[in-house]
Amino acid sequence: MRILVIEDKKNYLELIRDILDSEDMKSDGVLTGKEGLRRIRRQRYSMIISDLFLPDMDGFEIIKEVKKIYPELPVIMITAFSSIERAVQAIKLGAYDFIPKPFEPEHLILKIRKIMEEIKLKTENMIYKSKEGKTEIIGDSEIIKELLQKLEKVAVTDATVLLQGESGTGKELFARKLHELSNRRDNPFVSINCAAIPEKLLETELFGYEKGAFTGAYKTKQGKFELAHQGTVFLDEIGDLPLELQPKLLKVIEEKNFERVGGTDQISSDIRIVFATNKDLKKEVKAGRFREDLYFRIAVFPIIIPPLRERKEDIPLLVNYFIEKISGRIKKKIVKIDDKAFDKIMNYRWSGNIRELQNTIERAIILSTDGIIKGGDILLENEREELDISGKLKDALENIERIKIKQAVEQYRDKKKAAAALGLTYKTLQLKINKYNINF
Repeated sequence: MRILVIEDKKNYLELIRDILDSEDMKSDGVLTGKEGLRRIRRQRYSMIISDLFLPDMDGFEIIKEVKKIYPELPVIMITAFSSIERAVQAIKLGAYDFIPKPFEPEHLILKIRKIMEEIKLKTENMIYKSKEGKTEIIGDSEIIKELLQKLEKVAVTDATVLLQGESGTGKELFARKLHELSNRRDNPFVSINCAAIPEKLLETELFGYEKGAFTGAYKTKQGKFELAHQGTVFLDEIGDLPLELQPKLLKVIEEKNFERVGGTDQISSDIRIVFATNKDLKKEVKAGRFREDLYFRIAVFPIIIPPLRERKEDIPLLVNYFIEKISGRIKKKIVKIDDKAFDKIMNYRWSGNIRELQNTIERAIILSTDGIIKGGDILLENEREELDISGKLKDALENIERIKIKQAVEQYRDKKKAAAALGLTYKTLQLKINKYNINF
C-alpha cells in the first residue's frame, strides 16, 4: 500500500507523512497538483490525500483528472472548517471523503483504514461480477467517446454494422461491446475469423452440415449461424471471405435463413451480424474480389476505429490497464514505469496498435527486475532482440537474464554501475558477461 500526499504547505505535508509512517503506511509527497498528477500517471497508488486548495489547481480539478486515469482510486480531500461546503461539493464530483483541518492523527488513520476496508469489499464484489465477462474499452479521448456514443445508438437497432480499422485496433472488442449494449446481450455472441479458417472448412463452420454430406460427416452438425440464434455473429476479416460463399452470406443477411451443407431444408435463425475488416472493401469490389451487392448490405452502419497513433492521449490509460491486468495474471508486482520508458512508449508509432502495445508491456513486465519498468525493458519492434521464452523454464530465464545484462552494460558502460543496477556483485556480473559472450 502506497499513498500519495498532495499538500502545498511543507509542514503539513511532513506531518501527514509522519503519521502514515508511524502506521507503516508508505507514502510519497508533492507540493503541487501538477506534480501529483504526473506521479499518478507513472506509479500505482492505493489512495490520494490532497489539500482542497493548491497553488496551481484546486481539488476539483485534481478529482476530475484522477478519475480519468483511475476511476476507482479513492481521494481524500483535506480542508479548513470554513470550506466544508466545498468539500461536500468535492465528494459529489467523486472524492471519497474529506477531513477538516486541524485533525487528530488517530482520526486520519481511522478514516484511511475505513476507506481501504470499503475498497476491499467493493473490489471483491467487482471480481465476483467480472465472471459475467463485461467488455471494457479503455480510453478517454474524444474519438473513443464518439465511438462509444455511436455504438450505444446503433446497438438498440438490428442494423448491420461494419467495423473498419487496422489490425490490432480492437475490432472484436467493439463488436462484443455492441452485443452487450444490445437487447441480445443475454444470448450467444459467436466470433469467426474468415481469414483464419481454411476455405473448405469455413462453409461448414458457418452453415453446418447434414449427416452424409461428405466423407467423415457421420452426424448432423449445426453451424455458427444456427448456434447464435437470437444473438450476435461477429465475422472478422470479412474481406477474406471466398467469392463462392458471398452469395450465401447475402441470403442470410436478407432472408435470415440458409441451408446446411448437403441439406435442402431452410434453417431460420434470428441473428444480428457484425462485420469487421482491415481492408478497403471498395477497392476489393473494384478488383472483383468482393461482391458489390454484399458490400452495400454489410456497410449499412460503418464505424471506423482509429489507429493508436491517432489517439495517443489514451496510451497512459492503456499502459496502466495492461500493467495491472498482466502483472496480476503472472503474479509479478509492478509499482512504477519510469520516465524514459514512458517517453519511449509515447513517441513510438505503434503500427501494430493496441495488440502491439499489450505485447510490449507484457515483455517489459517479464524483463523488469525490481518492480519498475525502465527504458531498457521496453523492447520496440525497430530495436528489440527476439525474446524467446519457449522451451524449458531454465532456457527462457537465461534468455531474459542475457537480455537484461546486455541492456545494463550498454546503458551504463561501467561494470560496477551495471552490477549495482542489476543487484549483482561485480564478480558475478563478470562471470555472466563471459557466460553469455556479451561484448563490453
